[in-house]
Amino acid sequence: MSTPSASTPDGGTPTEFPPIPNNGDSSLQRLKNVPGYSTPVFKGKEEQRAKVQATVVQKGFIPRELVSNEVNWFYTFLGIDDTYFHSETVEVIADHIIALYGAKVLAYTKRDPSKLVIDLENIDPKSNGATFIHTSSPGKTVTEGPGSVCENRIDALYLDKSTPEHAYRLETYRSLGSVSATASQQLRCYFITKCKFPVKPPASARSDGKTDIRTVSDPVFLEKASANTIEIYQSVMWNVEKRYGPVIEVFEVEGSRERRLVIGYKMGGTTKFFSALSNLYHFYSLYSTRKYVEQFSNGITIISLYLNPLPNANAPPIEHSIFQVMKEASLLYTLPDNPFFYAGSGASSGHAVQEAVYAYCGWVFAQHFCNRLGQAYLSLKNILDENNPTHAEVLNDIKRRFREETFTRESIAQVIHAHPHLINLLYVNFAMVHYPEVDEAQLMFRDVARGGIRIVMSRNRESYSINQRMLFDENYGLASTQNLKNKDIPEGGAKGTILPALGASPLLCFEKYVDAIIDLLIPGQSPGIKERLVDLYGKPELLFFGPDEGTADMMDWAALHARHRGADAWWKSFTTGKSAETLGGVPHDTYGMTSLSIRQYVLGIYKQLGLREKDITKVQTGGPDGDLGSNEIKLSSDKTIAVIDGSGVLADPHGINREELIRLATLRVPISHFDRSKLSKDGYVVLVEDQDVKLPSGEVVLDGTDFRNGAHLRFKADLLVPCGGRPEAVNISNVAALVDSEGKPHFKYIVEGANLFITQQARLYLEKRKVILYKDSSANKGGVTSSSLEVLAGLSLSSEEYTRLMIFKDGKPSEFYQNYVKDIQQKITENAAAEFHCIWKEHARLQGSKPRTLISDELSGKLNALQEELEASDLFDDVPSKRGVMNRAIPKTLINELGLDTFLDRLPEAYQRALFSSWVASHFIYKYGVNGSSVDFFHFARDLAV
Repeated sequence: MSTPSASTPDGGTPTEFPPIPNNGDSSLQRLKNVPGYSTPVFKGKEEQRAKVQATVVQKGFIPRELVSNEVNWFYTFLGIDDTYFHSETVEVIADHIIALYGAKVLAYTKRDPSKLVIDLENIDPKSNGATFIHTSSPGKTVTEGPGSVCENRIDALYLDKSTPEHAYRLETYRSLGSVSATASQQLRCYFITKCKFPVKPPASARSDGKTDIRTVSDPVFLEKASANTIEIYQSVMWNVEKRYGPVIEVFEVEGSRERRLVIGYKMGGTTKFFSALSNLYHFYSLYSTRKYVEQFSNGITIISLYLNPLPNANAPPIEHSIFQVMKEASLLYTLPDNPFFYAGSGASSGHAVQEAVYAYCGWVFAQHFCNRLGQAYLSLKNILDENNPTHAEVLNDIKRRFREETFTRESIAQVIHAHPHLINLLYVNFAMVHYPEVDEAQLMFRDVARGGIRIVMSRNRESYSINQRMLFDENYGLASTQNLKNKDIPEGGAKGTILPALGASPLLCFEKYVDAIIDLLIPGQSPGIKERLVDLYGKPELLFFGPDEGTADMMDWAALHARHRGADAWWKSFTTGKSAETLGGVPHDTYGMTSLSIRQYVLGIYKQLGLREKDITKVQTGGPDGDLGSNEIKLSSDKTIAVIDGSGVLADPHGINREELIRLATLRVPISHFDRSKLSKDGYVVLVEDQDVKLPSGEVVLDGTDFRNGAHLRFKADLLVPCGGRPEAVNISNVAALVDSEGKPHFKYIVEGANLFITQQARLYLEKRKVILYKDSSANKGGVTSSSLEVLAGLSLSSEEYTRLMIFKDGKPSEFYQNYVKDIQQKITENAAAEFHCIWKEHARLQGSKPRTLISDELSGKLNALQEELEASDLFDDVPSKRGVMNRAIPKTLINELGLDTFLDRLPEAYQRALFSSWVASHFIYKYGVNGSSVDFFHFARDLAV
């Protein structure tokens, strides 16, 4: 049987590939005009035709005298591929012929041949495959009828769900002939079959360790694909294995205007992609004669499209438009369901993909910034007292309503849809200024920055909508806090927040996020897909990731992926929180890095007030299963009366048995594992799942979860050390519960170990009542110091040195690693003690007129401002000063191993400036206070070279 056309909608031949040329400079390669897939001739076709004709006659829906012509048209003149006849039963084919005849009759009654619509399908109830057939006009995306949803259904039912264990391959063809003598429509046939990968794959013929495509293929693919097609797919597969984005190749067919687009990617890397591609090439007035989707048992998908220009179309020639299709296919892979790339019949209707992505970015940007609160809210805020709980509640309610009811996600989208011409004009202006620049958002406060990447998951659509509205504000707040905390290290504050769509894979979202950031950090290009980036900023930017909510176990992957992408110089420092044994990370929990900083503030209070630790009563949030909680238990020797963690509340007014607490902390298990025989008669454990529990005092706890959530507000002790818990656990609405009826606070001292545990308003409320409080950005900076020095080792050591010195051998750290960890612990202790004393002295100098919370903020602000001034100054260029500072700023273990000169040769200058400036700024401010004078700095700078 003849095959579909490769030159016009009416006839031609599918194509075959020779091997890919070795020259990587060209994104267009030439193919011979020969078949790339074979369609086996169905030898039983004539016998089947006779049975089908008899079945149609038997059913009686078509007049007997017309049956022969209808069956003959269907089998001979319609030009359906033999794949259909081979795969379908006599009964199904007979039903399809009757359906076609019925559609003709209906179109005739409407006196309009264009109304002839065919919609046939046969879905296997055992999920082994399906057949879909519908009328289709070449080069047009239909917006109603069966063709408008067919490919979307195929994506949803089969392609998006494909995994190596349950994969589906697809073949789709356009019929050669029209559906009737009076209608020009053709049929588009889709054949989906479940892949049957061999249980025992054939042995690989390769000796170079690369994947042999024949060992991971479905037998049907190997039977139908030509040798050159297999060779092309083999090359694409190898490229897909090396990267996380799509691999896209375009091929020119000799002697025709046909182009073949081959796209490879990892299964699950995108959704709705197959159907989105049809909209894409239709936008440029192209049509497909054949399309294939092949799945492989190693988790790779390859799509192949045979594309041709629509005759007499008012559109760019395919010789030009195919490169736009190639580039925009990469964008579609990222945003296949972009709501602003809607169906159209060409460039005059609908947005091009790049324009639609621009609209999408504008939509997201507007969601973040159009719901700002405005001048009226700020005026009201200035009038009211935020420290007054009633006033604060009114302000919070107004803020919430402004953000929920003004510029919503839906209303912004409606405006964009209603004014497409504005998007056209704005995009043209954008392209003229920026093209071909590519931009990516990552909130960072300085050019050298580090911060955690967190994933925010949503339980339902409402939760997702709330998270989306608050995304930028939350990210900005976290980055700002991080910047305050990073005051005495080279990196400025940064934060990345990923909000996956409902049902999306968090890991896949993280992988795409990291890959996109690496695209911006590595100079390079993918021919035909990504042009070389244009850097209008013109300054080097160094960005480092750390673990945060939902990403702690993903840091290893990010570092290895950066190395795989070619970041030889900085893959070692790209992420912190890496595995110690395999990637040389320095885990905060193992070595108590954050807790060491917190302890300096606790011990500082004891020393200044002449207190003995064993006499101090303490309440701790965050239990023995966490990093801060476990290390706080191990490092302290106080009388802990309550521990609150995710599993519940452990309390004993006579002091919780410390040996038992240490046992739990060593095992890293929650307080639910506490041996209750170690409690005094007045002690108790209430777990979140408990109900109607009677406490020793006689009080009845109705619900364990509610009790746990408010437990930090009920206890009284000398010291509160939050080592865990939700942000804003103490806020202006509930902080009054921490003060008794006589105005006496429940706690004398608070060292805020957990990030954002107490709001700023609540901190000031407590300090006004004489609570000695040190806020999070001062107290818990030990972790960021450790991570910063982990980055420093990664930047300065070569890959060979890093492997030898930082990565464990036989499960044991090197002597260098152990000494370096001690250096880090010493730096943390020194920095924390220096800041504590600076804040204490300033508070005493002002005779308590300014809260320590504000002094801490002022200190951070002055430090960051001075650091920025120093980075821009020429003080760094003074070689003796630079060498003197570097000798003191760099851990001795690192200097002894490399020598200062080697170290400075390897470290990027931008990072050297940041390191120099942060050390000078922090040591000057800690020595002279926030009001140090220019004369003070002159004397300080004079001694830098010593």
